[in-house]
Amino acid sequence: MVAWIYKGTGGRTVLTVATQVITKNPRISATQEAQAWVLTVTSLTKKDQGVYMCQVNTKPVRKQLGFLRVVVPPTIDDNKSSSDVTVNEGSDVELECVARGDPPPVIRWVREGGRRITFNASSAEEHLGWKLNLNSVGRNSSGAYLCIASNGVPPSVSKRILVNVNFSPQMVYESGSGRVGVAMEGVESLTCSFHARPLSSVRWYHGPRELSPHDTSLTITTSNQNEFLLIHLFLLLLHSFFLFNPFFSSSSFSYPTSSFPLSFLLHYHPFFFFFFFPLPDDPEPSPSRPVR
Repeated sequence: MVAWIYKGTGGRTVLTVATQVITKNPRISATQEAQAWVLTVTSLTKKDQGVYMCQVNTKPVRKQLGFLRVVVPPTIDDNKSSSDVTVNEGSDVELECVARGDPPPVIRWVREGGRRITFNASSAEEHLGWKLNLNSVGRNSSGAYLCIASNGVPPSVSKRILVNVNFSPQMVYESGSGRVGVAMEGVESLTCSFHARPLSSVRWYHGPRELSPHDTSLTITTSNQNEFLLIHLFLLLLHSFFLFNPFFSSSSFSYPTSSFPLSFLLHYHPFFFFFFFPLPDDPEPSPSRPVR
């Protein structure tokens, strides 16, 4: 007669005798295969971990012990881990990733796209540990960070955390100094390109006067892509010298507004004036007097 016995923290529990199941656990069964007695436990949980003893009721009693360790693939606790975060440039960011499993998972951080992680005045391709501290973040720290938990039990799991870094508008300087020459009554454009997060609202000023998009002498177009905004100002120039300021503002964060002067310099075409004056007719020659 062969019996299977479980030895756990709560004491000894007889599971099966021969092929008869004694315990009230439907996941347990016993079979005889030739000279072997096989205990089967389905849908293992951590509660099934422990010492199992096969006992042969002979004289003397013979027994053999075995330890069953139940390994658990890693899982990430979303409730205790960081979610997406938005901060201003220069702030400190602390990201946490809490994972469970058996063996305890190892957590490493990487940036999406293979970009290097910048922290503590250095950079690395990855960082080990459940916590990632980013000090005095800059705009280049924006992006997705992945925490990857693994413990040798497949599958590994990961969590994607998006870090958004707000920063004030920054002009993109291209060729030229912001001054454009144009002929009188010509049509020309000023281009204002800048980076910002979030994308700011832009207003154009001519001196103290704000330009209205409803003005028939100008057209304002905007195209944006991620943090990049391109503003075009098309004007019909009817006056002399123009100085324009694109004025950036945003209520989404506490950065001050800013402006950058752009100017049109009007060129006059030279004109040549020809004046025609009538010349008086030659007077009749007076008869010469004889000389005495």
